[in-house]
Amino acid sequence: KLIPSELDTLGIDKSELLVVNIPRGRTAVLNYGFDQAAEISRELAKILGASYLPVIRRRRGGREQKKLSAVERKKNIKDSTYIKECDKERVSGRYILLVDDIVTTGASMSVALAHLRRAGAKGVICLAVASDLKKEIEK
Repeated sequence: KLIPSELDTLGIDKSELLVVNIPRGRTAVLNYGFDQAAEISRELAKILGASYLPVIRRRRGGREQKKLSAVERKKNIKDSTYIKECDKERVSGRYILLVDDIVTTGASMSVALAHLRRAGAKGVICLAVASDLKKEIEK
């Protein structure tokens, strides 16, 4: 209910909105059988009447984020994610609703946001389903 209201407040037409997720690593998808951020993003796009496109890709060889420090997470995600050239055209000039399943340090969200801005996104709204920031702040 809050997202459509926020889009209205910002003057964003749903036809300009592209829902994008931060992808899980291949190993996690193989182990668990799904990517929850992708599933949430697909459903959210349907509910909003927007388009869903998984434009952020992961290269092979990245490490599991869980076991890394905040600095290591940022470097790992920066080195292991990208947007294909053909997808940059789809992002350019669009508003993006960027979905992540959980934010711990903000590294993945920060890197994905930078990728989308470089690809020409008109604006990016970040949405995390859960947060573990308190744990990270206590460290």
